[in-house]
Amino acid sequence: MRINFRPAHAQDFDYCERLYFAEMERTIRDLKLDRAAQVESFRRQWDVTQVRIILRDGADIGWLQSMTRDDALFLAQLFVEAPFQRQGIGTEVIERLIGEASRARQPMTLGVVKTNPALRLYERLGFRITHDDARKFYMQREPDVGITILGLTGSVGMGKSTTAQLFAEEGVPVHDSDAAVHQLYEGEAVPAIEAAFPGTTAGGKVDRNKLGARVLGDAAALAKLEAIVHPLVRAAADRFVAEARARGAPVVVLDIPLLFETGGEDRVDAVVVVSAPAEVQRARVLARPGMTPEKFAAILAKQLPDAEKRARADFVVDSSQGLEPARAQVRDILRAIANMPKRR
Repeated sequence: MRINFRPAHAQDFDYCERLYFAEMERTIRDLKLDRAAQVESFRRQWDVTQVRIILRDGADIGWLQSMTRDDALFLAQLFVEAPFQRQGIGTEVIERLIGEASRARQPMTLGVVKTNPALRLYERLGFRITHDDARKFYMQREPDVGITILGLTGSVGMGKSTTAQLFAEEGVPVHDSDAAVHQLYEGEAVPAIEAAFPGTTAGGKVDRNKLGARVLGDAAALAKLEAIVHPLVRAAADRFVAEARARGAPVVVLDIPLLFETGGEDRVDAVVVVSAPAEVQRARVLARPGMTPEKFAAILAKQLPDAEKRARADFVVDSSQGLEPARAQVRDILRAIANMPKRR
């Protein structure tokens, strides 16, 4: 599911005020702040910042205040309704704002209360502490410039993995989201998954069969798992891009199977979709060990139709003609993006 923003209007003031103080009461109490002063601060910031409502599936789920200050995009406030706070919404909002700042060639800055557990998340997303005061750390992230990020995707059986290898053979760093998940299941994600799904880990690793059985057919359980894993995968990709940029790589590829389904196109400069005729796709997939027509149909039901992916792509690689024609298409794409403007 994707989020969107809309401008806040006068009639949104009561909603934002309610959510603001629902979140702020604990801070006001713990830090012994003057509530009247907080009210005045809220009203003053409302007048001088850009206020936007956060939407999910058309429903209001939170709001943010931002402004340009000292030639940087400053995030003044971000609040998400309590039921959505553990679903990665805040991470997606921050990534969208990072994209806005990068397109404007601006740094992004924010202040974080020192006890806020989101501090580690901001560090994963590339923010660094510049200074602090008694209450907050102030952080800044430089804009993503000097590197083109390609998003690579495609439905099952279309040849995405082979195309990713072709990019790698051209010297392009490729981040594999599926491989990142495997690493997380043997490390960073294990404690959170065990806490959410007791008994699904052993020996410091996730038992994929047990975890799969726990979330199979349970939309709420799957959403809970995605809320744990997706932010970690995005953070791993951000680190990968930062490392590639530091090495001077002009292009990096993010291999994201569900790129459109998770709103991943907002994180990249261009999208490459790998495609093939339906009959070729079907033959490839059904040739896999243990695959059945029923399993194939179930997989397709979870993916955006190939025709829609191709319609939304910047580039399409037709993998049905063989390896060398696909390699030639990859080289054409790399030539085409050399002078392409960044859109993040």
